[in-house]
Amino acid sequence: MTRCNKKLALAAGILAIVAGPLSVAPVAAAEGNSALEEGKKIAFSRSKGNCLACHMIVGGEFPGNLGPPLIAMKARYPDRAKLRAQIWDASKVNPETAMVLFGKHGVLSEAELEKVVDYIWSLRPISHRSNPINCLENIQIMNNILKNLAMLAIAGGVVITAQASTPEEDRAAFVKHYKFRFPEVPMEEYANGAYAIDKVGRENWEAIEEFPPYEPFIDSGNEMWDTPFANGKTYKDCFPKGPAIVADYPRWDKKQGMVITLPLAINQCRKANGEKPLKYKKGSINDILAYIAWESRGQKINVVVPKDDPKALEAYEKGKKFYFTRRGQLNFSCASCHVQNTGLKVRTEILSPSLGHVTHWPTYRSKWGTVGTLHRRFTGCNKNIRAKPFKAQGEQYRNLEYFLTFMSNGLELNGPGARK
Repeated sequence: MTRCNKKLALAAGILAIVAGPLSVAPVAAAEGNSALEEGKKIAFSRSKGNCLACHMIVGGEFPGNLGPPLIAMKARYPDRAKLRAQIWDASKVNPETAMVLFGKHGVLSEAELEKVVDYIWSLRPISHRSNPINCLENIQIMNNILKNLAMLAIAGGVVITAQASTPEEDRAAFVKHYKFRFPEVPMEEYANGAYAIDKVGRENWEAIEEFPPYEPFIDSGNEMWDTPFANGKTYKDCFPKGPAIVADYPRWDKKQGMVITLPLAINQCRKANGEKPLKYKKGSINDILAYIAWESRGQKINVVVPKDDPKALEAYEKGKKFYFTRRGQLNFSCASCHVQNTGLKVRTEILSPSLGHVTHWPTYRSKWGTVGTLHRRFTGCNKNIRAKPFKAQGEQYRNLEYFLTFMSNGLELNGPGARK
């Protein structure tokens, strides 16, 4: 083994201890082995192993960096059975792992798992004789990852968990965590979501904002606001303060005994005036929300959890529990991506911080080709981790919004937004 590869293997070994089973890396498989090629195909498949979502592997396009690259797999795992056990159920070694439980949750069949294990185990150190610079680059990558892991370990006592604490203490822990994680980012920048920490993405976003794709929806929403219902009344009869009301939601309604979000309030207004309710994820509800969001720009989030109503705190706690609960076949929680691994990449996407997640809705997403609601995004996230989504504006998502918006108290509203 060359001096370079010895360094890489040593770094990989340390990563195995610190990070647990989070690793797949840039190395080369034996040529011409059909079984290994099948394992590689499964590992690269987005619907199967999808290893490139989090790890770099030579020959794979657009890898993420949520997990470190693996070097010299047989040096790290002389016993193939141990590697298989980690791929089968990484949580046995690290209960907080971000790695998918491929065997335990049935993501891969037994036959598929065996092929993937064979492929991963075959990955060897890259030969750097022809280009020693590549070796130095890989060592630098490993050193950076080790540094990040050390920082996260130090911050272990800072990160909020689903334990007993007041909403104010929860928010203070959130703020402290992100200040530690991104000390150079001013707090007000989190109103811009991922673009607070993504310089390249921010440049593209700012260019899009020069000719925002959500403008037609604002115009349509303005018309909806001014158009009388069949009984002659308008939205202003329900919302006498006018359209600049986003900062008033979500709120706890003691009389109804539940969290009221702005979309829910809009439909309650429509029902009270004999109008048909709007759908909660797609369609014209986004028009009226876009107009209201536009008129509310510059307001600051100020969600209150009333201390005189235990049910309000209960709703908040349910939203908090939802945020930290792992679910779905991929065994992720909201916090897995947006607290634990904020700033790292899944494929080419930088995982955004929780702070600021609610500032810019409704949002025009290029993926959707239109404007959509926050609960549509919640639904998409649940689907991404192969969990059954909940009903838009159902109790689960409303409580989640309540908790998440409280965490962003003090940030400036800048909706409607534009995202990829």
